[in-house]
Amino acid sequence: MGSGLAGKAVLITGATGFIGRHLVARLLEAGARVKVVVREARAGDAARLWPGADLFQVVADLMDRDLPDHVCDRVDTVFHLAGYAHAEDANDPRVADVHRRITVEATRSLLAQ
Repeated sequence: MGSGLAGKAVLITGATGFIGRHLVARLLEAGARVKVVVREARAGDAARLWPGADLFQVVADLMDRDLPDHVCDRVDTVFHLAGYAHAEDANDPRVADVHRRITVEATRSLLAQ
Protein backbone atom coordinates (compact mmCIF):
# COMPACT_ATOMS: atom_id res chain seq x y z
CA MET A 1 0.00 0.00 0.00
CA GLY A 2 1.31 3.40 -0.89
CA SER A 3 1.95 6.12 1.64
CA GLY A 4 -0.86 8.13 0.00
CA LEU A 5 -3.22 6.45 2.45
CA ALA A 6 -1.50 7.79 5.53
CA GLY A 7 -3.97 9.88 7.47
CA LYS A 8 -6.87 9.07 5.10
CA ALA A 9 -10.13 7.89 6.63
CA VAL A 10 -11.15 4.54 5.17
CA LEU A 11 -14.41 2.65 5.73
CA ILE A 12 -14.45 -1.11 5.22
CA THR A 13 -17.48 -3.36 5.13
CA GLY A 14 -16.77 -7.07 5.32
CA ALA A 15 -13.67 -6.28 7.36
CA THR A 16 -13.75 -9.55 9.29
CA GLY A 17 -13.91 -11.67 6.13
CA PHE A 18 -10.92 -13.23 4.42
CA ILE A 19 -10.05 -10.30 2.15
CA GLY A 20 -11.24 -7.63 4.59
CA ARG A 21 -9.02 -8.70 7.47
CA HIS A 22 -5.93 -8.55 5.25
CA LEU A 23 -6.96 -5.18 3.84
CA VAL A 24 -7.51 -3.74 7.32
CA ALA A 25 -4.06 -4.91 8.43
CA ARG A 26 -2.40 -3.32 5.39
CA LEU A 27 -4.31 -0.05 5.76
CA LEU A 28 -3.35 0.18 9.42
CA GLU A 29 0.29 -0.43 8.47
CA ALA A 30 0.01 2.35 5.88
CA GLY A 31 -1.21 4.79 8.52
CA ALA A 32 -4.82 5.04 7.36
CA ARG A 33 -7.56 5.89 9.85
CA VAL A 34 -9.68 2.76 9.61
CA LYS A 35 -13.40 2.47 10.35
CA VAL A 36 -14.95 -1.00 10.09
CA VAL A 37 -18.62 -1.93 9.86
CA VAL A 38 -19.40 -5.19 11.64
CA ARG A 39 -22.57 -7.03 12.51
CA GLU A 40 -23.44 -7.29 16.19
CA ALA A 41 -22.52 -10.96 16.19
CA ARG A 42 -18.99 -10.03 15.03
CA ALA A 43 -18.51 -6.98 17.28
CA GLY A 44 -15.77 -8.66 19.34
CA ASP A 45 -13.78 -9.73 16.28
CA ALA A 46 -12.02 -6.39 15.74
CA ALA A 47 -10.24 -6.55 19.10
CA ARG A 48 -9.25 -10.16 18.43
CA LEU A 49 -8.11 -9.61 14.82
CA TRP A 50 -6.31 -6.31 15.36
CA PRO A 51 -5.35 -6.17 19.05
CA GLY A 52 -4.34 -2.70 20.15
CA ALA A 53 -5.10 -1.20 16.74
CA ASP A 54 -6.42 2.32 16.60
CA LEU A 55 -9.54 1.73 14.56
CA PHE A 56 -13.16 2.75 14.88
CA GLN A 57 -15.87 0.13 14.83
CA VAL A 58 -19.47 0.70 13.77
CA VAL A 59 -21.88 -2.06 14.74
CA ALA A 60 -24.57 -2.21 12.06
CA ASP A 61 -26.30 -4.74 9.87
CA LEU A 62 -25.92 -3.73 6.23
CA MET A 63 -29.06 -5.69 5.44
CA ASP A 64 -31.07 -3.11 7.40
CA ARG A 65 -32.24 -0.34 5.12
CA ASP A 66 -31.64 2.25 7.80
CA LEU A 67 -27.92 2.40 8.46
CA PRO A 68 -26.78 4.74 11.22
CA ASP A 69 -26.33 8.23 9.79
CA HIS A 70 -22.71 8.41 10.92
CA VAL A 71 -21.46 5.32 9.04
CA CYS A 72 -19.83 7.33 6.26
CA ASP A 73 -19.08 10.52 8.22
CA ARG A 74 -15.61 11.92 7.57
CA VAL A 75 -14.65 9.01 5.28
CA ASP A 76 -12.40 9.53 2.25
CA THR A 77 -12.64 6.03 0.76
CA VAL A 78 -15.06 3.09 1.06
CA PHE A 79 -14.12 -0.54 0.45
CA HIS A 80 -17.43 -2.41 0.27
CA LEU A 81 -16.38 -6.04 0.69
CA ALA A 82 -19.40 -7.36 2.56
CA GLY A 83 -21.07 -10.28 0.93
CA TYR A 84 -22.79 -13.58 1.50
CA ALA A 85 -20.50 -16.50 0.70
CA HIS A 86 -22.06 -19.65 2.08
CA ALA A 87 -21.83 -22.25 -0.69
CA GLU A 88 -23.60 -24.87 1.42
CA ASP A 89 -26.78 -22.78 1.09
CA ALA A 90 -26.62 -22.63 -2.73
CA ASN A 91 -29.79 -24.66 -3.22
CA ASP A 92 -31.82 -22.62 -0.73
CA PRO A 93 -34.23 -20.33 -2.66
CA ARG A 94 -33.87 -17.63 0.01
CA VAL A 95 -30.18 -17.20 -0.82
CA ALA A 96 -30.88 -15.09 -3.92
CA ASP A 97 -32.76 -12.60 -1.76
CA VAL A 98 -29.91 -12.45 0.75
CA HIS A 99 -27.38 -11.86 -2.05
CA ARG A 100 -29.53 -9.08 -3.52
CA ARG A 101 -30.00 -7.39 -0.17
CA ILE A 102 -26.30 -7.38 0.76
CA THR A 103 -24.96 -6.67 -2.73
CA VAL A 104 -27.54 -4.25 -4.12
CA GLU A 105 -29.46 -2.77 -1.19
CA ALA A 106 -26.46 -2.40 1.12
CA THR A 107 -24.51 -0.70 -1.66
CA ARG A 108 -27.41 1.70 -2.25
CA SER A 109 -27.59 2.49 1.47
CA LEU A 110 -23.87 3.23 1.59
CA LEU A 111 -24.07 5.41 -1.52
CA ALA A 112 -26.99 7.33 -0.05
CA GLN A 113 -24.79 8.24 2.90
